[in-house]
Amino acid sequence: NCCAFSVNIDTICDSGCILLLYELLFHKDRAVQTAATNAIANIANGERAQELLKECIPVLVNWVKTSDNDLLTNWTLRALANLALRDSNQILMTAAIDKLMALLMHPNPAIRLQSIKLLVNLSTNSQL
Repeated sequence: NCCAFSVNIDTICDSGCILLLYELLFHKDRAVQTAATNAIANIANGERAQELLKECIPVLVNWVKTSDNDLLTNWTLRALANLALRDSNQILMTAAIDKLMALLMHPNPAIRLQSIKLLVNLSTNSQL
């Protein structure tokens, strides 16, 4: 995975790929949206990328609240959990808190786990 190293994430940020990933979130094919979300989840581990990916948060929050696709929901939660490492990004996720609490009862254990991770990250923000 090329995103495991911050130098690679910086290269991705410099290349303009972040904007392309954002645009792919609006693609008509759900498989493309899901793949873009997975890429965002991987890239969001980089500190610089977290700022550049901020524009994706409202779309991802909406998907958490509305998606009935387990794979998309899981990867969306993973992306948001990584993006929630920044306090400024956490504020953009507050609209999903009720849904995150409900997802703790989801039958899919991967979704429950990612919901817990995101809620833990959000709980570190004293403003929430």
